[in-house]
Amino acid sequence: ALRAELASCQKELVEFKTTHKSTNRRVAAERAAEAGRQIESLQAELKECDSRRAHHRREAAETKADLQNLQQIELALREKLADVTKQLTAVHTKEATRLRGEARDERGSDRASAAASLQLLAAAEL
Repeated sequence: ALRAELASCQKELVEFKTTHKSTNRRVAAERAAEAGRQIESLQAELKECDSRRAHHRREAAETKADLQNLQQIELALREKLADVTKQLTAVHTKEATRLRGEARDERGSDRASAAASLQLLAAAEL
């Protein structure tokens, strides 16, 4: 009877181990499938991140080129402003010189008129 009970227990043990292995395999397969889904999801997310990074790099390169163009335009405008300022200063200087000359001429002419008037007065007094 003990032998029969031992054989029965051994049979149950083999069935338990088989069932346990089967359960472990199923759980392992489920975990592997979930890990596979997570890997695929992470790879898709990584691909999207790479795509966005490439897009941002292109935008940054375009922005840098735009900035360089604007800096060149600013430099050209500053040079043009300096040239126009020099020309304007030259015109103002020339005009100021001309006006001073006219003022001298007018003062000279006023002095000549005053001298002539004084001479007439002096002659009239004589």
